[in-house]
Amino acid sequence: MGVAVMAPVAADKFSRSSKDKVELAIPTNDDFSSTTVLFSTAGGSTPPACPADLNLNGVVDGPDLAILLGAWGPCPGVCPADFNGDGVVGGSDLSVVLSAWGPCPL
Repeated sequence: MGVAVMAPVAADKFSRSSKDKVELAIPTNDDFSSTTVLFSTAGGSTPPACPADLNLNGVVDGPDLAILLGAWGPCPGVCPADFNGDGVVGGSDLSVVLSAWGPCPL
C-alpha cells in the first residue's frame, strides 16, 4: 500500500535526482536550517494505482486532462503529468490519461 502526502509547496521546490527519486527542498525558518527530504520509490514501493488521476479524486476525467494540457511541453524538474519521465509532457503522456479514463480501480 502506498502513502499519499499532500502539502501546499511550490512546484519549483521539487527536483528529480534520478528516475526513481524526488527531492523536496524546504526553505529555512527560525526552527531549522534548509533541509532536503528525499523520497525514493526504489526498493519495492508500490506505484499509485491510478497515476493518471492527477487531482486525486478517484476518477480520471476532464480536470485531469486540463492539468495535463496545462503542463504541456518541456517540463523542468518534477511534473506529475510527465508519466514516462522524459522531461516533456506530450502525446505519450496524453495517451496514459485517455487510456485510464473513468473511475480508478480500487
